Order: sequence, then structure tokens, then C-alpha cells
Amino acid sequence: MDIWEATDRQKAESHYEEWVCRLPTELRPHFKEITTAFKNWRNEIFNYWDHRITNAFTESLNGK
Repeated sequence: MDIWEATDRQKAESHYEEWVCRLPTELRPHFKEITTAFKNWRNEIFNYWDHRITNAFTESLNGK
């Protein structure tokens, strides 16, 4: 939760990196989807802390 409660991008990225480093090896396979998403979409995900907006509304409409 520290990631999402961060007040700026630098803190959010730092919290994420700390979380990944502390993730026990035996649990890593269970978090592969999220860590892969963060790897592939890192800039787009962390842009949230630069602009505090998301495309959730658009994605919701696309799903209908």
C-alpha cells in the first residue's frame, strides 16, 4: 500500500523497488503477472504520480 499512498513518483518507484527486493524467492512466481506488468508498463504506471489521472474511465467504456 505504500506504493499507492506515495505523494510523488520518486517515492512510489522507491516503494515498488523495495517491495520487489523484499519479495521472497519462493513467492516470486505468484507475483509474476504484476511484476511483468510493472516491467512492461513502468513509465505509464508511474506517470500517475506525475499527473494524478488514469484512463480507467476509457478502459471501462472499452470493456462494455
